[in-house]
Amino acid sequence: FGSSVFPCLVMTAAGSTWNKAGTWEEKDISSKLKDKLSEALVGRPMGDGNQVASVASITGDSQILVIRGKPRVGFELVVKVKLSSGETLTVKELDSTDLEGYQAECPNLKAKKEGAAEVVRVLQEVAATFLPEEES
Repeated sequence: FGSSVFPCLVMTAAGSTWNKAGTWEEKDISSKLKDKLSEALVGRPMGDGNQVASVASITGDSQILVIRGKPRVGFELVVKVKLSSGETLTVKELDSTDLEGYQAECPNLKAKKEGAAEVVRVLQEVAATFLPEEES
């Protein structure tokens, strides 16, 4: 972990090397996560024959959190994508502490349901890339 995302920050399973006790630690990754999420979403199927034509916006913030020695990614985001049909899918209240509590808006009900679930799935995949690989 770290070299491509934070070249000057060396993370271990317990956090940065300076944090021997593994207490609370937080590092903002908002812009890097938004960039990776945008790349991952374009071209993804979103239901009813639609796919993501472009990412209109991703707002909110995200951090790598180390709590009691365990790294995790925290985020609160709103994702708005333009679909190939020209419609807009907005997924609000994407919160890492409650991924089932999001709200979706889209005139196309199938794209709303399937597309929002796909946004959540892709977000989870992208967030996982920011965590150190687990040792066997």
